[in-house]
Amino acid sequence: MRRLLVTGGTGFLGHFVQKELHARGLNARYLTRKATTSDQHLVGDLSRWDAGLEVNALRDGFDGILHMAGLYDLRVAREDAFLANVVGTHTALAIAEKARIPVFVHVSTVAATMNLPTQEAPIQPGQFSPDGPFPDPYAESKIHAEKLVRSWPGEFPKVRLILRPGILVGDTREGLIHRIDGPYHALDAFRRLIRLLRAWRGPLILPGRVENRIPLTPVDRAAWAIAQLTEAALTHGERGLASLFIAPPRGPTARELYASILRHLDLDLEVRLIDQTSAPKSLLKTASEIIAHLPGEELEYLLGLPDLDVSATTERLGADWCPDFADISTQLWKGYDAFIQNR
Repeated sequence: MRRLLVTGGTGFLGHFVQKELHARGLNARYLTRKATTSDQHLVGDLSRWDAGLEVNALRDGFDGILHMAGLYDLRVAREDAFLANVVGTHTALAIAEKARIPVFVHVSTVAATMNLPTQEAPIQPGQFSPDGPFPDPYAESKIHAEKLVRSWPGEFPKVRLILRPGILVGDTREGLIHRIDGPYHALDAFRRLIRLLRAWRGPLILPGRVENRIPLTPVDRAAWAIAQLTEAALTHGERGLASLFIAPPRGPTARELYASILRHLDLDLEVRLIDQTSAPKSLLKTASEIIAHLPGEELEYLLGLPDLDVSATTERLGADWCPDFADISTQLWKGYDAFIQNR
């Protein structure tokens, strides 16, 4: 049985990943900062030297590390982002080196592409640059964490896989979410303005790119993909480095996303898009924050995230590993409705 050390297993994504690892029969132990009596847990803190673990006792005890731990906050201070995401990744790599753990799966984010120039051709999963400018410390810290994985000089880990999930949304069954985030900010803003929108005549002019597709990824399918690719790396991973986008083959365009939200709110309005080619991005962000209370940091990703080449992902997981947005949008918005009713 393959033995796996998992960091970040208690978060929103981690909750679903745990279920997938268990379903595959993987012998997983989870690093946690809270004291516990469970034999599935190791108590440790990645901000400390060797996470406070007796690393020699772990030597040759694991076949792989699935590193998901990190701080996701688009408005966090730079030092906090780097402590959690860069220092934490360095600690996890050091544990792999000292404990002779051969496989290291690093869960990053598509936010790591946010400083790459928009291109006619989609961004390749191996493309990255640690040089700015980045829209926020979170994205900057995640690309520097990737740099550590790419350039790690030790003998272990021998197999390194970087996975970049798209913008996570609710699961495909119930649309379960744990906070208002990503596209749910747009739905939240429209809901607050619904009286005005019902009286609105004419087109609704909104920010967004016409052609680019937004990589909205249901959390349960992202978890399935991470578990599937981790198991494959443990079983027959090739030495060296590989990277993949965990994003659907066909995400919605901004127009499709807005139209879906408006239908959910029973609003019959035409959507016209305006992007930074016709208006400064800073002006669009400011206007959206003032008029709709849509966070500028969230809008940055709507306007700035490049198209992604997910062909390598579909080759490994199959073309149908993630459903189209149109097939799950009803569940996603129902999940939002359930969340706001209970918050």
